[in-house]
Amino acid sequence: MTQEVWSTAVDVGVVGGLVVVTIALWSLALRTVRHRDGRPVATDLRRPGVMALAGFLVVGISALVAVHTRVTPVFGWQMGLIAPAVVVVPQLLAGRAVPSARVAVAAAGMLVLTGLLLAARLGHPTSWMVGALTLAAFALCSRPGVLRLLTEARYRHWIGLAGLVCIAAPLMIGAPVADGAHVNITLPGLGSVQPQEVGRVLLIVWLAGSLGAHRLDLVAEDRRWRRLPVPGLQLVGVAVLPALLGVAVGAASSDFGPALVLAITTCTMLVVAGARQRYLVVASAAGTLGFVAAATFVTKVSARVSRLSHPVPTDGSPLDQLAYGLVSVARGGLTGLGIGRGWPENIPAVTSDYLLVGLAEEVGALAIVCVLALMLLIFRVALDRARRVSHPAHQLLAVGLGVHLVVQAVLVAGGVLAALPLTGLPVPFLSTSGSSLVASTAAMGLLVGLATSTSESTAAPPAVRRRITIVGLAGVVLVSLLAGSAARTGLDENTLHQVTAVDPFAARLDVLDRGRLLTRDGVVLAETAPRVPGSALRVDSAIRHYPHGARYAAVTGHIRVDGADTALESALAEELRCPEARSLAGGGCPEVHLSIESSVQTAADDALAGRRGAVIAIDPRTGEILAYVSRPSADPNLWGDPARRSPDSDRTDDDLVRRATFPGSVAKLATALGAPRAYSEASKIAIEGPVIASPEPSCGDQSLSTALALSCNPEFARVGLLLGSDMLAASTEQLLTQQTHLHGLAVDISQLTQEGDSAYVAAAGAIGLGSAQVTPFSVAQLTTTIARDGDTVDLSLLPIASGSPGRTTRAAASRALDLDRSALADVQAGMRRAVESGTASSVPGMRDLGAAAKTGSADYSVDDVNAWITAYAPHDDPRCTVTVMITGGPELSGSRDAGPVATSVLQACLVREPQS
Repeated sequence: MTQEVWSTAVDVGVVGGLVVVTIALWSLALRTVRHRDGRPVATDLRRPGVMALAGFLVVGISALVAVHTRVTPVFGWQMGLIAPAVVVVPQLLAGRAVPSARVAVAAAGMLVLTGLLLAARLGHPTSWMVGALTLAAFALCSRPGVLRLLTEARYRHWIGLAGLVCIAAPLMIGAPVADGAHVNITLPGLGSVQPQEVGRVLLIVWLAGSLGAHRLDLVAEDRRWRRLPVPGLQLVGVAVLPALLGVAVGAASSDFGPALVLAITTCTMLVVAGARQRYLVVASAAGTLGFVAAATFVTKVSARVSRLSHPVPTDGSPLDQLAYGLVSVARGGLTGLGIGRGWPENIPAVTSDYLLVGLAEEVGALAIVCVLALMLLIFRVALDRARRVSHPAHQLLAVGLGVHLVVQAVLVAGGVLAALPLTGLPVPFLSTSGSSLVASTAAMGLLVGLATSTSESTAAPPAVRRRITIVGLAGVVLVSLLAGSAARTGLDENTLHQVTAVDPFAARLDVLDRGRLLTRDGVVLAETAPRVPGSALRVDSAIRHYPHGARYAAVTGHIRVDGADTALESALAEELRCPEARSLAGGGCPEVHLSIESSVQTAADDALAGRRGAVIAIDPRTGEILAYVSRPSADPNLWGDPARRSPDSDRTDDDLVRRATFPGSVAKLATALGAPRAYSEASKIAIEGPVIASPEPSCGDQSLSTALALSCNPEFARVGLLLGSDMLAASTEQLLTQQTHLHGLAVDISQLTQEGDSAYVAAAGAIGLGSAQVTPFSVAQLTTTIARDGDTVDLSLLPIASGSPGRTTRAAASRALDLDRSALADVQAGMRRAVESGTASSVPGMRDLGAAAKTGSADYSVDDVNAWITAYAPHDDPRCTVTVMITGGPELSGSRDAGPVATSVLQACLVREPQS
C-alpha cells in the first residue's frame, strides 16, 4: 500500500508540477508585460516566482524518481549536469533582459527539461555535446552585440545565403529517409544533423533585416498588371526571394512541414511590415492552389490529408502512426498512465515528431495543453517585444521568431491530434533532436538579445502595433482550439474496443496485466515480472514469468505471444485481472492462491522422473487438489515473453490428467460399484471367444473383494458379458462422469463401452479394455468417492475454507449416486487387501502407509502400455487420494512402475502441515 501511495504521489507530482509551472509562468508574464505610459508597472512577482520554482523542482524530482524506479536507469553524471544546466544557465545569461523575457526563458527551460526527461525515459538521453551546443547557441545569440551584427546590412545577404545553404544541403548531399524526405546530413564529429532547423532561423533573421530596410517601399508600392496586384520584381528579389527559395527547396526535398512553417512565417512578417492586403490575398490564393496541387499530385501529402477523415481504422487493419498516436493519447486520458507505465517506445517516430504523443500517453492530455500554453506564452512575450521597440528590423525579427516557434508547435499538435495533416516536425524545445534543440534555443537567445538591447521607452508605430495585435489574436485562437481539442481528446468506447485487437499496447496489457498465481503455501507459480531480474517493471520489458518452469505447467498453463492462454491462466483470467492498466507497474494486482501444496507437487513431479504420465493427488475431506502433474510438458516461459516467439509457440501440450485413455484394471472399481448384483450372477456365464487373461493363474469363484484384490479378469468380464454394452455404460456413467469441467476446463468423457458394442467388447470394457476410455481425473474422483464412503465431491484447484465440507457436484445433486452399501464395503475391503496381499502388495512402502489401492495396466501394443494405480491413505481415515498413470513404454506394470510414484506422493501428502 505504501509503495502504491508513493507511486501515485510521483505521478501527481509530474502532472501537477507541470500545471503549476504553466500557471505560475503565465501569472508572471501577465504581471511583467503590464505597461503604463510606455513604462512597466511594478508588481509583486515573489509569489508566482516561488510557485514556478517549486513547480520546476517537483517536476524534475518526480520525473527523475519515476524514471529511476520504473525504467532502466539511464541517468549518468552528464545527465545530472545537463538537466539543471539548461534551466539555470539561460536564466543567468538573461539576467539583464526585461522580466518578461526571463519568463519566456523559464517557459522554454520547462519545455527543454520535459524533453530531456522524456528522452531519458525513452532510453535516448541527451549527450553532453548537444547540451553544450544548446547552451552555447543561447549564450551567443542572446548577446546584444551579436544581434546588432546580424542585423547590419553588410552581413544580411551572407546570412540569407547561409540559410539557403542549410536548407538545401540535405537535398544535395543527404540521403532520403524512409518517407523519401531529405532532412539529414552527416558531419564529422557530430553525426547526423538537420541543418534546415538552423537554416529557417537564419532566413528569418535575413527576412527581418531585409523587410525592415525596405519597409517604406513595401507600404507605398502599388503595382498592377491588367488590374491585378503585382509586387515589384526588385522588392521581391530583395525582400522575399530567399524565403521563397527556401519554401521551394523544402518542397523539392519532400520535407513539406518546414516549408509550410517558413511560408506562414514569411506571410506574417509581410503583414506586420505593411504589405498591402491585395498582395496577401494573391499570396493566399497561390498558397491554396499550391496546397491543392500537392494534395492531388503528391502521394505523401494526399495520403496524410485523406487520413484526417478516418484516422483510426475500425475494420481490424493494423494501426498506423496517426491512429496509434490518437489511441495513445486517448489511453493516457487527462492525466496519463504515469511515467514508465505506458509503452511510448512502440509509438512510431516517438523520438522525433511524436514525442508529444509519448508525453501525452504517460503524463496525459494536460501535458499537451501545458506545452501549447507555454509555447503561447513565448509567442505572447515575443509579440510584446515587437510592440515595445521602434526599430523595424527588430520588430519583424521578434514577430518572425515568435510566429516560427508557435506555428511549428501548432502544426505538430494539430497533426498528432488529427486536426491538421502530419508534417513531420518536432515541437520546439521539446525534442530529442539536437538540431531542433539548438535552433530553438538560438531563436530564444535572439529574443533575449532583443529584450536586453532595446529600451522600454521606445515603441512601434500604432499601425504596426495593431497588426501585431491581430497576429497575436490569431495565434491565441489557434492554440486555444488545439489545447481544447487535446483536453477533450478521446475515442468512444466502441472505437477503443475495435482497435484493441490491433493495438500492441492493449494486447500486451491483456497478456501481462494480471496478478500472481501461488500455491497454498505461498510458492509463486506465475507472475508478471521484468525481463531482467531486479530491473523496473514496465510494459515494454515485462514478461509473464513462471519461476518453476515445467513443474507446474499443467496447473498454470501459459500465455502465448498472441494473447491466447491455457489452463488456469485462461480459467482464472478475470480473477487475475488487475483493476486498471497502471497496476502493471504500480502494484495492486490480485493474488490467487491455489489448493496445490508445493511439497506434494514436487514429490509427484520428481517421482515421475521424466516419464510420460499423469499424477493427481486430492484431499478427500474437501476435494482440494494437492498435486496436478502431466508430463511431458514444455516450460511455459517459452510463451511468457511477448517480445519473442518460441520455436514451440504453436505447440499445445496434452493435459494427460483430463485426457481419456485405456484404464486397464482400475476400471473394475466402476464395474464393481455400478453393477454389484450382476457380479453375483456372472459366475453362471461362460465366456466364449478369446481367453481373457488374469494376473493370477486361477481366481475361481471368488468374492467381490477378493476378485478386486487379485484383479481377476474373468469374473469382471462376465459382468460385462451379462449386462451388455448399453447396460454397462448406463450403470457406470454416473460414477465416471461426476464432473465434466475443472474451473471451466473440459474433462474428457469417461466410459467403459460405447452404444452398440458387441458382447465381447462389453466384456473387455468391464476390465478396462476394448473401447474403454477413462481419464485419470475421473478415476481420482471415483477413488475419492470410495474414500468418502460414497459421498461425492467436486474436485477443485482452489482452496476451500477450513472446516467447510466438500461440495457435492451438480451432477450428483441432480442424480444422486445410489450405491449399494455392501458393494461399497467390498470395494473398500478389496482395495485394502490389494495392498496387504494382492496386486499392490509389492509396492514399496504402500503397506506401511495403511493405504488401500487398485492397480491396472492396459496394452495399446507390445511397446505401448498404460500402467495405473489409484490409492487412498490411511484406509480407516483417508486424508489423501492419489491416482497415477504412466504410459508410452513396453511391459509397464501398475505395481512396479506407477506404485512407487503413488507411495512418494502419499508420503508427502500425509506429512504436510495441517490446514490453517
